[in-house]
Amino acid sequence: MASTLIRGKYVITSPKADGSDLLTDGAVLEENGFIQDVGAFEQLRQRHPDAKEMGGNQYIVLPGLVNAHHHGNGLSPLHLGVPDGPLEPWIVQRMGSKPVDIYLSAAYAAIKLLQSGTTTVMLNQSAGAAARLDEDSQAMLGGFRDAGLRVCYSLGYRHQNRIVYEDDATFLKRLPAEVSRAVQVILDAGHIPADEYFRFYDRIIPALTEERDRVRVAMSPSNLQWCSDGLLRDIKAYATSNKLPIHMHLLETVYQKEYALRTFGKSAVAHLADLQFLGTDVSIAHAVWLTEADIRMVADSGTQVCHNASSNLKLQSGIAPVQPLLSRGVTVALGTDSMSLNDDDDLFQDMRLVAQLHRNSGLDSTAPTADQVLTMATVNGAKATGFEHEVGRLLPGYRADIVLLRLDRIAQSPIDEVAGPVEALVYLADGRDVDTVMIGGQVVVQDGRVTSLNREEIAARLKENVSQKPTAEEVRKADVIAEVIPYIKEFYREWATYDLQPHYRYNSRA
Repeated sequence: MASTLIRGKYVITSPKADGSDLLTDGAVLEENGFIQDVGAFEQLRQRHPDAKEMGGNQYIVLPGLVNAHHHGNGLSPLHLGVPDGPLEPWIVQRMGSKPVDIYLSAAYAAIKLLQSGTTTVMLNQSAGAAARLDEDSQAMLGGFRDAGLRVCYSLGYRHQNRIVYEDDATFLKRLPAEVSRAVQVILDAGHIPADEYFRFYDRIIPALTEERDRVRVAMSPSNLQWCSDGLLRDIKAYATSNKLPIHMHLLETVYQKEYALRTFGKSAVAHLADLQFLGTDVSIAHAVWLTEADIRMVADSGTQVCHNASSNLKLQSGIAPVQPLLSRGVTVALGTDSMSLNDDDDLFQDMRLVAQLHRNSGLDSTAPTADQVLTMATVNGAKATGFEHEVGRLLPGYRADIVLLRLDRIAQSPIDEVAGPVEALVYLADGRDVDTVMIGGQVVVQDGRVTSLNREEIAARLKENVSQKPTAEEVRKADVIAEVIPYIKEFYREWATYDLQPHYRYNSRA
């Protein structure tokens, strides 16, 4: 059986928070999609003389990166005319943006992810109309399937408080009658009965069984304010019965924190704990507005956190308390949320942002190390996406998801030898340095170019799609949404006016 020996000046076999396992002039033997042997290059060359050779001493070899929170969008909302801004009005503005071909968007997203070294992704699709659930999900999965990425697929669902964090009917009464009726039409068009959400999972779970090596399934109640307690209980029970993980947004903004306090008289995390919803099968995205007590509950329950640093900055949501989470032993993974630093889904750049963002002032403060950040982007992401013990490390028995990173640009100084290769790739590397990507032993990026899809062709088709003149109905919808935005801003005007005590100390007004 054909095998491949992947050689590197450095081979990062197992990212670890307290110091990643590393080989100098090492190699990884891939055979039939799995890693069969790891060790010094010369020793592996002698043991496997017939293996094809790849790489060399100009490369860092590392596990494929895992993007633990992504919505499958190849174009960011900014590309579609929705500028970055506070989440609550921004997410409604997106309702009025031009629709995009789901397959082309997904394929373009997958291409960008692959070219920057991501091999596994938590694909959290936003649900459209009930009649299109199967069609839309297959289009989204088709783009990632054709690219060759490994995916944990989840369908986000919400059925209440869809314009502001208040009952839809109550908020609509705040609007002029004509606007209220138009918004109700938009909400009705996107409504999915809860029963249909579960029937969708009844269909998709068996449909994807044969693809289990590449595709896993998770459930996704979109957020606490968008799902009733009854629905959360039902989703937890269904997920437990079908052995599915749960992926959920939580406490992305201060208004979501305030919603829980006003509605339940306690924090969002405390309320989920009361529902017995937290656990090792749950990952929560964002988690910006956690309290100290929340962090303890998250840690004690084994719930995982998916940190989205770029997105949280772009949408003015805040900075998640990553250092306190790490101090409590919480598993923190990384995601770009389809809102990455440069809208390019380059997880290397987001790793660097995370490494530099969580630095409290003062000589005695602690910050995430390069090893911790790389662990978030590999091992921890594998756990959050349901591929734990399969990807995220380069060890015998793991799937051969491997990235070869060129050293020529990042090693212009001896940083890789003095500070270390992990520090070099976290603080200096980006997607331009990715030379080769393997997923399950298959080369999907070679010489920095995706081999499974044609980037130029997909980009051209996507540009043509979004450049089409909007229909009269699309124009009317955008106009209605524009009329609603001032009322949304007014709704939140008096929220969260209490004194806030940050986890981090960056500056002072006094």
